[in-house]
Amino acid sequence: MKDFAHNILDHLPPALLVCNQRGQVIYANEAASRLWQKDPQKLCTKPFDLLFLGDETLLSKLHQALRHGKEFNAREYQIDAPNLRHGVFELSISPVYENGKIVSALITLYDISAQLEKQERGQQLRLNDAIGMLASSMAHEIQNPLGGIKGATQLQMRDLDELGISTEPSEMVLEEIKRIERLLEELLLHSDPLPLSAQPFNIHEILETVIWFEENRGNRRLQLNRIFDPSLPEIECDRDKLHQVFLNLIRNAIEASPEGGEVTIRSSFCSQWQLASKHLAPQRKYMLIEVEDQGPGIDDEHISQLFRPLFTTKPNGHGLGLSISYRIIQSHGGLLNYQPVPSSGALFQVYLPTQQLG
Repeated sequence: MKDFAHNILDHLPPALLVCNQRGQVIYANEAASRLWQKDPQKLCTKPFDLLFLGDETLLSKLHQALRHGKEFNAREYQIDAPNLRHGVFELSISPVYENGKIVSALITLYDISAQLEKQERGQQLRLNDAIGMLASSMAHEIQNPLGGIKGATQLQMRDLDELGISTEPSEMVLEEIKRIERLLEELLLHSDPLPLSAQPFNIHEILETVIWFEENRGNRRLQLNRIFDPSLPEIECDRDKLHQVFLNLIRNAIEASPEGGEVTIRSSFCSQWQLASKHLAPQRKYMLIEVEDQGPGIDDEHISQLFRPLFTTKPNGHGLGLSISYRIIQSHGGLLNYQPVPSSGALFQVYLPTQQLG
């Protein structure tokens, strides 16, 4: 019967530890073993203080449970112990009685990091969508009066030309109007749904086109590395819109990298472990395109706003390039993700399904 009970406890998702009055761990289930990455028998040779070394609050709560029978519950508890991987846990410490005396304490740890990350990601997506829809609605409202201003300016230029008066100021106004029109067209890409024209093609053709264009665009001494998987199948997506995405990512990487630096573009199949925690459909096949630069990277306080419409850290940027790219990849059933580079630089990852549903 005891083996049967242990078997049930070993299959429970939360990590369970039982600690006796001497501070010795006397039981650890399989979830605890995975959490500490140690065999349960080895965990049972460790003092509880050593497992949670550094987290004085938790150790204090354990001692209160063992001495005074006080329970402790925390909905979101971040453990500060170097022996345990960082995470956010639902934590409870409960005294265990035998014949009216406290003999041990049960510690329950349930890692909710992924759940909190998913909630935060969902909130961020909803906020981005709301801002995008607002920007799109504003663009619709601005288009009509702007069209009237453009028409009036063109008429004015015709009249001035007939009178032999310089039209240069009006031409400058017209150029600014055209710039605003281009900006409005980008804002309208945040409308819902985003229309796609999917067709099969080789993703490397787009990447090579963008790389060739950027290599021949300026005089900066910069090396563009290609690490492509030639076995990738044709992808079924909107070619023009993906061209826009990769042009934006590669150009950003070039602008961020120092003179004489390198930008690396990789393509590969996406494995199941790479899809973990990405909230993508596990039954679909994905390819992964990565663009890595050697620039300063993104400040931690800016990462959560990176794909938000109208957010930018560039002095002359309008904050639409990454948000539009995110929207395009999302509309294809994929994901645009930012990953810091340990040394220096930024890594942008594009997860794309090889085929579109329907």
